[in-house]
Amino acid sequence: MARTATFQPEKKAKSYGSDFDVERLWKENTDSIKRFLDRRPDYEKLCAEVAYILNRELNKAAIEFSTIAYRAKSLNSFLEKIQRKSYRDPVSEITDFAGVRVVCLYVDDLEKLERVIAENFEIVEKIDKLRARKTDQFGYGAVHFVVRLGENASGARYDDLKNLVCEIQTRTVLQDAWAIIDHHLVYKNESNIPTVLRSRLNHLAGDFQAADEEFGELRREREEYLREVADSEMDAAQFLENELNLDSFIRYAQWKFPGLPAGTALLDVPFYLKPLAEMNLRDLGALDAVVNRGLPAYERYCEENGRLFLTSYSITSVTLCALLENPGFIPEHLKSVFPKLAEFIEKKF
Repeated sequence: MARTATFQPEKKAKSYGSDFDVERLWKENTDSIKRFLDRRPDYEKLCAEVAYILNRELNKAAIEFSTIAYRAKSLNSFLEKIQRKSYRDPVSEITDFAGVRVVCLYVDDLEKLERVIAENFEIVEKIDKLRARKTDQFGYGAVHFVVRLGENASGARYDDLKNLVCEIQTRTVLQDAWAIIDHHLVYKNESNIPTVLRSRLNHLAGDFQAADEEFGELRREREEYLREVADSEMDAAQFLENELNLDSFIRYAQWKFPGLPAGTALLDVPFYLKPLAEMNLRDLGALDAVVNRGLPAYERYCEENGRLFLTSYSITSVTLCALLENPGFIPEHLKSVFPKLAEFIEKKF
């Protein structure tokens, strides 16, 4: 199912004690601040456009992601940054006035995401935060890209945006979790960390990286398992030997009712698997035997009530066949989804 980008307002900038003097900053940087305020609406448009393109292209490429969030830098954040760093011309030197963050599920997807960025934008700079860390720094990094709109961005709506840059942050879910926690820690390098905490923080960063890699390996193992289940369909007896679980249930439903859509993008699949699991059906063969016994009753049920929205999918067809053969396992909440089911069962039995 396609995901969409979201707007996330920038959090209020940190105040660095009494040194954060807004009045002084305005007086010393009047021209830069006015230029920033003049251009900020364009940066709002830019980050929204970049997020839209990424959202469209990731869905087109079937690359799973958790979130795409975007924001234009606020005035408070701009003031905090010129207070904290030394710029000759902050409006020209700062590259994150427009920012987009893409959070992927797996490390392997970051390479695919980079290809999408390269194909749709002009990459001005790539910054690998992990490789850029000094030896006295701890943490778990991510990769940032400074980009401009690509050649496909043509027309009057882009005239004010073409020369502006946007920062795209790319992370996994675990990298994002680390960054959120890291943002709230006051330690920025190892020399500032109490000795009693230093080894634990470094060890934890390593654990995050190892877990990210392990999630990627789990996905690869699952994809291999799905291929093996699919390949076993060539021999019905071998296919029915597969264990009954969420993945094999979906595959079985498509195998049993090939003329119906699976419905997995619209329906809560575990909702329909749960009563089957409660029947203690260990494998697809046991499920198939129950479905075959319940199939005549299910066909009569559809003749009497019509093949409506919910009964038009293969996964619901499998579950209802099995439940019509074993009505004692029908949960109350499923009766509310299929109100004619209880009435039909009363007549059948």
